[in-house]
Amino acid sequence: MRVKDFKEAIRWQVNDLVPQCTVMEYQPGNGSRYVIMFTRVPPAACEGVGCMRGSWLVALPDGAGQGHCAVFAGSGYLDPSYVAEKLHLGNRDDALVLTEIIGHVLSRSTPSALDEEAHRDWLVEHIQSE
Repeated sequence: MRVKDFKEAIRWQVNDLVPQCTVMEYQPGNGSRYVIMFTRVPPAACEGVGCMRGSWLVALPDGAGQGHCAVFAGSGYLDPSYVAEKLHLGNRDDALVLTEIIGHVLSRSTPSALDEEAHRDWLVEHIQSE
């Protein structure tokens, strides 16, 4: 459970370390810390990578010089189970929070981790579809 709201918990955000790269640290107030890096995949690279134009490369470093990254389309609904699979997340709460952050930066719709009723509805639908 988070004790801070989304904007309040973002400790820092840098948009000029690497051209067209956003680095964000997010601390929800429950002892968790997320550092997330976002950059658009250049149009010339999209064909070689096999992704749509407007896609984003999202990296989740783990602090030990390792981590996971994935390419996400620039539009459409973003599902927490998809984010969890792509970024190798085992914790459902982490997946919800990171989905919300990624959706915020990429301007994609997500189930809000702050809206418990919507999350329950999403979870029931997700379980029933499996």
